[in-house]
Amino acid sequence: MPYVIRPPVRRMIPTAALLVAAVFALLFPALSRAAGTTTGCADVAVSNPFSIFGDNADYFLAKKGDFETDTRGWSLSPGTKTVNDNESYDVGGSSDTKSLSIQAGGRVVSTHFCIDERYPHVRFFAKQSDGSDGLLSVSARWSDALNVQQEVPLGILAGSGFSSWAPSSLMVMAGVVQLTDPGNTQSVQLVFTPISGTWQIDDVYVDPYRR
Repeated sequence: MPYVIRPPVRRMIPTAALLVAAVFALLFPALSRAAGTTTGCADVAVSNPFSIFGDNADYFLAKKGDFETDTRGWSLSPGTKTVNDNESYDVGGSSDTKSLSIQAGGRVVSTHFCIDERYPHVRFFAKQSDGSDGLLSVSARWSDALNVQQEVPLGILAGSGFSSWAPSSLMVMAGVVQLTDPGNTQSVQLVFTPISGTWQIDDVYVDPYRR
């Protein structure tokens, strides 16, 4: 279908109506703000863990996503375990010491976290610990409005770029995950699956603001 440019339609708004709208905005700004926050996920504490890589976006840490205390809420396949090898940039703090090791053929599913249209990206640290020719698949999992489980790929890491600790690229969820929960939200889990090779992951972050 050809793209048709139509002339703008001019609408005349009475001056009195404009004055009323302006006065309302001045007198009731708090009400206007509250009306804009009735949907979506709750605000969360954010930081800038990838700023040393030129990414100054705000992120929040997925629950238990630094693997420092325990992995409660995460689903781990047999052979998956925390190891004393923190990602080398210490973005969570110099006292961090652990990461999660996943064998080839294993699978790790994260805790649930809420996303809405403001939460477009996922980023984390990864390393292939047994070579440089492996592949790590990352996907998003959720249940749709009919309570049917959905899972879509977000990206695949190649071991050639992760023979030592490195941040993943931005993995996009915006427009991929369906927002079918109340308030245009969705409860999402991340799924990490080594297709080949043994992988370690650490410091799993979600970007809560559209770029």
